[in-house]
Amino acid sequence: MSPNHVRTPAICPDSCTARRRNCHKLRGLRQTAGLFQAEAPEGCPQSGGIPSRVRCYPSTFESMDPELIFTADAEAHGTDRRALASSCRSGQLIRLRRGVYMQADEWQSLSPWDQQRLRIRAAVEQGHGQRILIQQSAAVMWGLPVIGNSAEVLLLANPPLHGQRRGGLHWVERQLLEPVTVVEEVPLTSRPQTVLDMAAYLPFEHAVPSMDHVLRPDPVLGLPPLGKDHLRETAENLPSQVKRLRALQVIDFADARSESAGESYSRAVIHTPFPSARAPATIQYLGRPLPGRLLLA
Repeated sequence: MSPNHVRTPAICPDSCTARRRNCHKLRGLRQTAGLFQAEAPEGCPQSGGIPSRVRCYPSTFESMDPELIFTADAEAHGTDRRALASSCRSGQLIRLRRGVYMQADEWQSLSPWDQQRLRIRAAVEQGHGQRILIQQSAAVMWGLPVIGNSAEVLLLANPPLHGQRRGGLHWVERQLLEPVTVVEEVPLTSRPQTVLDMAAYLPFEHAVPSMDHVLRPDPVLGLPPLGKDHLRETAENLPSQVKRLRALQVIDFADARSESAGESYSRAVIHTPFPSARAPATIQYLGRPLPGRLLLA
């Protein structure tokens, strides 16, 4: 089942308007000089909306690849907003955000982590311009441990969008350290940049779990571990000395031997004299809040 095909009782199930829209968006992104990685891995589809120069990775949804229903697609196939709203009130559909729905039974079958991933994907696919995920939002799509649940989707900003907030979206200016890549047809920062931005801009203990994670092989996406030397070299391109030092501190502390995100977080909190969290911290990872909470006095 393609994630971009639209399904609703009044819409042809073979509709691919959303896929075509996403196709054009990604093609436009590909034209940005030097923005994307130069090749796709063997077996990566070269059709269906994924440009050949964009590195792509498989879906990590645990049970299925859910379909999103966009209001614009519904109207193109003879269903109006009122019909979608009625289906939502009756419990047939769930509204993910304004203008984006999905089948309620599919939504309820997803884990909280996958629900968060789907909300993020809906925000990116709904946009008409270039929407590139960064930091925690990119980490969720990469399957990296994230502390807590952010209500906002973080996007790469180009002036004058820096700091702009609208409809649960937050555009933040970040310097690209590596080419943008794509997971599940969603543009986002590379794994090294994602963990380095988290290390540079988030509290120390919030950045360590994801840094520990990328030092190990990723069996879900089939990715090799990242080396500390490469991370240190990439961190040299961060925009300030303060950010570089913060990132290097997390890299030096990170340990591939950590057996869980909870262990990584606890180790980081013990190491930090004045940890930022003052409430029980829930670590979301691969659809399951990890057992146990750490209460800081």
